[in-house]
Amino acid sequence: MLEGLPAHDKPLIGGTKGTHLVVDPFPGAPQGCAMYYEAASDGRPVLVIPWRGRFLIGSTDIRYNGDAGEAIADSSEIEYILSETNLLMPSARLTRDSVRFVYTGVRPLPFDPEDDPARITRHHIVYDHAPAVEGLVTIVGGKLTNIQEPRPGRGRPGREETRHRQASIAHPRRGAARGRTADYAAFAASFKASIDLDERTGDRLLSLYGVRAPQVVALAREEKGLERVFDEGSGALAAELVYGLRVESARTLTDVIMRRTMLGLDPDLPIGSVEAAATIMAKHEGWERGRAASEVDAYVRYAARFRLR
Repeated sequence: MLEGLPAHDKPLIGGTKGTHLVVDPFPGAPQGCAMYYEAASDGRPVLVIPWRGRFLIGSTDIRYNGDAGEAIADSSEIEYILSETNLLMPSARLTRDSVRFVYTGVRPLPFDPEDDPARITRHHIVYDHAPAVEGLVTIVGGKLTNIQEPRPGRGRPGREETRHRQASIAHPRRGAARGRTADYAAFAASFKASIDLDERTGDRLLSLYGVRAPQVVALAREEKGLERVFDEGSGALAAELVYGLRVESARTLTDVIMRRTMLGLDPDLPIGSVEAAATIMAKHEGWERGRAASEVDAYVRYAARFRLR
């Protein structure tokens, strides 16, 4: 607790846990669009969303008071999502064996003592701690959306500014892909024609890095060994690992795999490539002896939460 900040008689945040499943394409799945429906058992909203060649289905809404970093999916949540989806689309016949990937997060909702998590507001609440602590403002809220920082003398943002911020939050890579070229299609065609890489790798670089893709290729050409593909399943280049550390402010192997290269969102996580990735990062970034092994161990522990238990 900050010095001088009095204790509250109740917490400001009361988290709820949400779990999503990723499954392969299945009979009856929506084609070219997302599907919204309300669960028959409790009326909760459930979404079936096309995602990276598969389908993302969720979510749940359960009160959670533990460490948000340790939240994992319960069997009851998995069965709930599968059964409700099968009820809506009987031809799907989804089972636990259909699940390729599972992830769970905790929504930082405003504290509410009511029993039904669905009734907790999803709006943001701004709490001013003055006069106890002047200048301290706490923002509590559960949706990933546009938030304007309160600044003295600042007027309301214009429509274009708000729209840009919302797009950047929801699609952080999309801003890079579209924001610095007047004709993205022409840029993409020119980029593909200028590289000597597998088409799959070229498509991956464009999808992930947008107009910054040439920077990754330039790094691959500058340093020997960075031009090779280190993950056959995705076609990812070794240069992407080093780029994540040097340009995108990553600090660890887990940062790079999960949050920069996005390989951690593939069903294999990708356990078979993390040792090679750690070796590449250690060599090009001068990691101390033994760090590569400890980084691999940390990643494997972290990735375990995405497996069915």
